[in-house]
Amino acid sequence: MSAVFFDLLRAALGDVPSELVELNTEEWLGLHKQATKQALLGVIFYGLQRVYPDIEQRIPKDLYLKWFYQAESIRGLNQTHYERSKKLTALFAEWGTKSVILKGQANSRLYPNKFIRQTGDVDIWVVGGRDRVVSLLSQMGLLKDAKFSAHEVTLPRDAFGGDVEVHFNYIYDCRNPFANKHLKRILSYEIDNPVAVGEGFNVASNKFSLLMQLSHIRKHLLGHGIGLRQIMDYAVLLSSSLESERNDVSSALAITGLKPVAGALMWVLSECLGLKDEYLLCSPDARRGQVLLQAILASVPAASVVGCFFGG
Repeated sequence: MSAVFFDLLRAALGDVPSELVELNTEEWLGLHKQATKQALLGVIFYGLQRVYPDIEQRIPKDLYLKWFYQAESIRGLNQTHYERSKKLTALFAEWGTKSVILKGQANSRLYPNKFIRQTGDVDIWVVGGRDRVVSLLSQMGLLKDAKFSAHEVTLPRDAFGGDVEVHFNYIYDCRNPFANKHLKRILSYEIDNPVAVGEGFNVASNKFSLLMQLSHIRKHLLGHGIGLRQIMDYAVLLSSSLESERNDVSSALAITGLKPVAGALMWVLSECLGLKDEYLLCSPDARRGQVLLQAILASVPAASVVGCFFGG
């Protein structure tokens, strides 16, 4: 991963470098390839626009047009997902049920430009637990061709014109029942106090999101892997949080078993994205951080991170 790539991520977050780096055609193409791999095409393009006011004159014309239209497509998909999140929230409210949008649009709205984050499906948490949520979805006529997992129901695409996951549980690792018990207790308390936002849907508290997404990052280290998009999400989430919220999360890291991955993540956020010390949840752990960064860049097999992040 090039230094320019990380400079552009920092620029997208507001830290624009004072010196401009000249790139040749091969380097421009490599930058686009990296942004594609990390699902950060919109974020990097936004960073380029902030760093290079004359970007259209610097980048190869064909690549500029391709990237521009990709960024516009990301903008359009975000707009669709905001509307879909609003529609889902209103629908569940009509059925007398509280809901919360998780990850995707809840994170996207925190970026300096809320339309630059590449988004996938819409994740919505619905109160009540598995049996009640499944029963409700059945009454709503939404279970035909739906897919079930331990944490959510994936609705058929034609139900809302795109992928929607209805969550009735939280994502956490099963290796430490004691830590999971405390994590679930904190998450359950926080999810009962959602926050309504201007986009027309509810989001969880920052405390919930910081803990849940940290647990999500750790879980994905052994699953599909983790990418810089999730790391950027965490950076904007931390930057949007209050000191009191960060202090509460910091105090919960040890008892929830999340201290090792938190230390690694804080190192990556500090070293690679320049996140200020005041926003860090704990002291950066350079050893684990380097393992995490290598895993992000897909140069370390997932199995090799077990000892680092699941050993307590």
